[in-house]
Amino acid sequence: MMSSPLLHLLIVCFCAVRVLALAAAVPDDLSVQSSASSTKGALCCTALALVLGSKVSFPKTAGYNAFVSSYWSAQEQAIRPSCVLSATSAQDVSTTIRILAPLLCKFAVRSGGHAALAGIANIPDGVTIDLGSLNQVKLSTDKLTVAVGPGQNWGGVYTALQPQGVAVPGGRASGVGVGGSTLGDGWGFLANQAGFGCDNVVEYEVVLASGTIVTATQTSNKDLWKALKGGGGNFGIVTKFVFRTYAVSSQIWAGGIVQLAQTQDLPQLATAIYDFTANPQYKPKATLLVGYGSHPGLGLILFIQVVNLEPVDRPAVFNDFYALPGVQLYNTTSLTTLPGYAALFNLDSPSGLQQITWDFTFVSDKDTMQELWTLTDGSQLQLSNVTGIDWSLAFQPIARGMTAASDTASGGNNVLGIGQAPAQGLQLAILSASFPNAADYTKVKAVADKLLADVVAAAKRRNTYRPWVDLNHANWNQDVFASYGAANQQFLRTTAKAYDPFGVFQNLKPGGFKLW
Repeated sequence: MMSSPLLHLLIVCFCAVRVLALAAAVPDDLSVQSSASSTKGALCCTALALVLGSKVSFPKTAGYNAFVSSYWSAQEQAIRPSCVLSATSAQDVSTTIRILAPLLCKFAVRSGGHAALAGIANIPDGVTIDLGSLNQVKLSTDKLTVAVGPGQNWGGVYTALQPQGVAVPGGRASGVGVGGSTLGDGWGFLANQAGFGCDNVVEYEVVLASGTIVTATQTSNKDLWKALKGGGGNFGIVTKFVFRTYAVSSQIWAGGIVQLAQTQDLPQLATAIYDFTANPQYKPKATLLVGYGSHPGLGLILFIQVVNLEPVDRPAVFNDFYALPGVQLYNTTSLTTLPGYAALFNLDSPSGLQQITWDFTFVSDKDTMQELWTLTDGSQLQLSNVTGIDWSLAFQPIARGMTAASDTASGGNNVLGIGQAPAQGLQLAILSASFPNAADYTKVKAVADKLLADVVAAAKRRNTYRPWVDLNHANWNQDVFASYGAANQQFLRTTAKAYDPFGVFQNLKPGGFKLW
């Protein structure tokens, strides 16, 4: 029988001839180019199927249809790849890259599919590599580390670890995938105690552009290990993360408070957020997220998400938020579990809607907060005729203690470039817009872009603006890696050239934020 490597080589050579012949025959007419491009995608899929067989699914099949409909945002659901490769091992991913890269086949990589941006984890004329079956959660015997597959979601991780009394710093919503969120930073319930998820990855298993499978740790391929701590998918495909674990109580206090927003109460809210972030009696197990905006059928609302990783009923650290005036619509705060609350949090972000997000950072300041809320008010008035829109600006505190925890956990090795927060802390402002009708996208995007420009200008005018952008909530018009600082951006570029000299992950994988 012909050896597998030789078979791969013959398939690649055969398909390369077909693809090159196709490219040479393409005239200048754009419609013909589109047809030829689609044919190239089909040839790439055929090459994969010859080696990986039933792991490749094609349009109009049940597996393919189920896959594309499982993305979170409607924009990603609308994209139809030429085929889907469902990897079940790192070797499958390696084989896929060894076939696709020489043929110059475009591809996308999906872990959990919970991103807002169209094309970030899917591709219209190419191969989408699905990592969903790489979903292991394997705790070490000493319970100090856990190996997690990129296709697992945070709900699965928290649920598996809950009986063992440990957790890892991961995302808030149970449906968010491990892979993409961790490569961006990984910000969740343990952030104030342990830093970002990326800070706590002690080992990565990575498929490089050559198809080689390598391990990156603090002592082996250290530059790659560091670059993956915030550098996104620019260096390879991560097929396994090994996280440091932290002891977590079997019960926590968590929940959401939603109440009608009243303009006269916003100064008190700004003070509560400021005091929580700047609190000299820092509580590393307490986290906060406060949003302000409009919700279908409710008008202007506040939503306040509070989490304390201890079994304490109504912890005093949130007293200022319990005391806010206004009509409460609901309050879900209670003693619960980490996986239980992650599942509840996930209900606030249903799938199948149009999604737009962006974010930026500013020094925690009460006047800046209030001006940003005023600008948010003005922007949402422009969207009064957009059916079913949910439009909000949320503040996520970055206390000095959180940046210290991040630095300790990473050993100063992440590339995010946040640095030490000032004594009063920072705030990450996140716009979230969700709505049902694709026809409204252009209008909503224009209003979102204008609001981003306005809030950045306001923060700069008040001298509270900071350049850092969180990759996981950024929009395409934001330069994420420039926001990390020139030295970190150059380090990422140098590392990418070292591990991917021909730019496979810059050029053949168009989704995601790029280094050039």
